[in-house]
Amino acid sequence: MSVDERGMKKPAGQSLHFRGRKLGRRLKTELEGIIAVIEKLKHEADEDTVILVEGQRDKQALQQLGITGRILSLREFRNEVRVYLNAERVILLLDFDEEGVEMYKRVRTRLEQQGFKVEPFYYRRLCEMRRFGVYTVEEMGRYLNRVL
Repeated sequence: MSVDERGMKKPAGQSLHFRGRKLGRRLKTELEGIIAVIEKLKHEADEDTVILVEGQRDKQALQQLGITGRILSLREFRNEVRVYLNAERVILLLDFDEEGVEMYKRVRTRLEQQGFKVEPFYYRRLCEMRRFGVYTVEEMGRYLNRVL
């Protein structure tokens, strides 16, 4: 048995699976890259950064992945935008489907017009979850909790 980053025991050499099938080397590497992005996000979510998601379930999904810091739904952020004007960066984590991508573009433009620096790295990388049939932040949380 080996121990992962969370201190959970898992068999040594355990393979990653997607929909009941063992992942090929390339997909496994891509998934490991996405997991690394989540780990990086955990460390970068601090007082100078606000993470914006669509709703409360998305917020809960990120918290279950161990991401803390100022995670707000779009509604919370709109209602209290003046409070968060001191945030240096905004990380937008909206859904990865077609509608979510369009919303990302609109919200990003509005935030940049208001003087916020929107960090595109995380959204671009996490959009790769579509390769695994995952199109929402909530689904991403459930999926990654299963494979981690």
